[in-house]
Amino acid sequence: PVLPNQNAPWNDPASERSPFVLGATGAFTMYFEAATDGVRSLYRATGADGTAWTVDPATPILTPTANSYDENFVGHGSVLVENGVHRLWYHAGGNQGYVIAYAESDDGVADWDKIGTAVVPQPGDWYEWAVWGPSIVVDGSGDHWLFFSGVGPAYPPSIGAFTSDDGGQTWTAVGSQPLITGGNQLADPHVIYEGGLFKMWFSNNGDGAIYYTQSADGQAWADPQAVFYPGNLGTFGLPVVDIFNHDAEVVLDGLTITNGYGEEAGGVRAGDATLAIRNCLIHH
Repeated sequence: PVLPNQNAPWNDPASERSPFVLGATGAFTMYFEAATDGVRSLYRATGADGTAWTVDPATPILTPTANSYDENFVGHGSVLVENGVHRLWYHAGGNQGYVIAYAESDDGVADWDKIGTAVVPQPGDWYEWAVWGPSIVVDGSGDHWLFFSGVGPAYPPSIGAFTSDDGGQTWTAVGSQPLITGGNQLADPHVIYEGGLFKMWFSNNGDGAIYYTQSADGQAWADPQAVFYPGNLGTFGLPVVDIFNHDAEVVLDGLTITNGYGEEAGGVRAGDATLAIRNCLIHH
């Protein structure tokens, strides 16, 4: 574990979850949720290399407010820094149900100003029972996208999105159905925008794996593929390197690839992709 909970400012063991990391090498900041006496709040830690972290002694940075939309819990934050302001979207539960709320801070450390709710499910929405797991990203044209997990009477936990011109409190749902759904429970998307593509990782609570998919427009997504998964000795997993884009041109150079345990391939599976392997060592 990179964030041990010994002497932590929260008292519920194994309650740390939903980390969001902001920054670059030498100055990382992690926002994450943890619980004290069953009440979830948002905490902050800092680190130079992404593996060793120091919990901010001033945490939690955001806690529930009585008689409000986040009176029961605060958790799962996603942060952007725009025009010098730290902007935080987070999962909250309170007198409006399970919502996504919004807060701001000048320095991202303290004095967070709770602006209000960003998304509140309404009857008739496919996600009318609950929304959670926000992931905020800005596309190439400057539009804000809020990817989220949702659930309603017609769908198991699935993944959808909202868009906004300014990322504040006014959001428009992308379509009337989930973007990604299935028989299992899909949750907690994390999305980046890179090279003209939306790239998403999300959890599948049905098989315990983390999946990856990508999209050019944020609406039509490639078939998700498991990229990180639990496994037991004696059961097949996946290759260490799995290239599922059959049109890709890939070069592996100077790598040591070990401990793959896929049924079709242990080290590298390429499908129909164009693949060159140079100066690599592949072994169990």
